[in-house]
Amino acid sequence: MLLLTSSLTIFAQLNPIKNLIHQGDGYQFGNPNCPQFNCYALTWTKPDTSYTDTLTGYNIYKNNIFYRYTTQTNASCEGFYPCSYMDFFDNVPFWLTVKAVYNRTLESIADDSIHIVTFAIDVKEFKMDKLNIIKNPVKLGENITILIPNTVSNYYNINVISQKGELIKEYNLKDSRNNVVNISTNRLSQGIYYINLKTDKNTFTSKLIIE
Repeated sequence: MLLLTSSLTIFAQLNPIKNLIHQGDGYQFGNPNCPQFNCYALTWTKPDTSYTDTLTGYNIYKNNIFYRYTTQTNASCEGFYPCSYMDFFDNVPFWLTVKAVYNRTLESIADDSIHIVTFAIDVKEFKMDKLNIIKNPVKLGENITILIPNTVSNYYNINVISQKGELIKEYNLKDSRNNVVNISTNRLSQGIYYINLKTDKNTFTSKLIIE
């Protein structure tokens, strides 16, 4: 029995979640239908699973302190009562990570982490008919914060593309009513990239520099 347990431990594949993305930073950009303007949508992609481990859910951490457990690939407050997590913005700013949970007790690592803040930016500074990267250049380890054009709605994709044209990251989103999208620079390196936003009707592209 001891040998069997050891073997399972060696060959365990506790794969992390993929494509962690955060829409909306509440307050200024929030939907007024949300409690205290706390509209947001935190989503991620289910990890690749293995034969030796059973994916049972996800642990959400704020500043490395356990916040919530969920069996879904999202946590949100999108203007419909009651919101799933009304206390999401209670202690901003904070770093947020999501870890996959296997066999009820084993956790994956967290490949991505996102810094959640509230904005104090005058949206009039930006042209709302184009894709805007709010801070550019961005330092490695910080968020890539994207302001979505007002003309975008329903389903759309955000791709991070290298100078060589290689697809580095891909995010599929349901809607843009929160306007602001945060993705991490984890697993990227310093250099020049292109942020490409595709809808069923339009394509928007903006150059990104990571220092």
